[in-house]
Amino acid sequence: RMEALERSRAALAEGDERLKFAVAAGRLGFWELSFPERCLIASPLCKANLGLAADAVLDYDGLVAIVDPQDRDALLQAAQRAIDNHTDYAVECRLVTGQGVQRWAEIRGRATYNVERATGMVGLCLDITERKEAEERQHLLIRELHHRVKNTLSTVQAIVGATARGATSIDQFYHDFTGRIISLANTHTILTEEFWQKASIHELLAKELDLYDNGSERVRVSGPAVELPSGFAVPLGMAFHELTTNAAKYGALANGKGYVAVDWEIDPQGSPQRVRLAWTEHDGPPVSPPT
Repeated sequence: RMEALERSRAALAEGDERLKFAVAAGRLGFWELSFPERCLIASPLCKANLGLAADAVLDYDGLVAIVDPQDRDALLQAAQRAIDNHTDYAVECRLVTGQGVQRWAEIRGRATYNVERATGMVGLCLDITERKEAEERQHLLIRELHHRVKNTLSTVQAIVGATARGATSIDQFYHDFTGRIISLANTHTILTEEFWQKASIHELLAKELDLYDNGSERVRVSGPAVELPSGFAVPLGMAFHELTTNAAKYGALANGKGYVAVDWEIDPQGSPQRVRLAWTEHDGPPVSPPT
């Protein structure tokens, strides 16, 4: 009998340790509220999840005050419904920290009863600030994606119109339109690598001109490192494509001895900053007015 009792104690101790580990790993804070005096007992982790020091004094009124006024009524109403209906509740709420940093907590609870009379509540408190911040970043990315897709479709529509106005045949339209879409895709590739934030002038030029730079200095590029926000990178990448295409068809890259020089500098007097860029073609074939 003594051996069985010792085994039971050991099993209880082992189970208690597992429970403590699970609570600590899950960052679960416990709280208990008694009625009618509304005496609140909160674990140190519960206080930490609410943005308080582990040894902070926390009573019922203090707990309610911590909850943001925008979410306070929802929490109190959910708790009252849980008491009336003998159900659990879970409410996500913002916290008033006084530190200028928004924190979030999920508060879960269940009432305890003596026959039908509620004698108190017990529950958990979880810190969900990181999850809420991740959700907000995801919503921001979705809104940004919608914005980018809309802008890209508008750009494609403009490309269709511009290509159609200058085409003299279906084959020419297909060739020119395909080239412009590829250029747009190249610019988007650069932007995607930089998480849609920026693209350098060097990269935009390289996507268009590297094909013609065979080591004979047919392409000469010179300028400081300049990172362009995406709103400037897309139209400038398209402009470089048009200039390169024209140079290859009719300009300095259309014969065996011409070359293209692209130079830029940052205007020191500009506010906001401006970049002055010159695209110059040398030793190309004679030109004539377009048809």
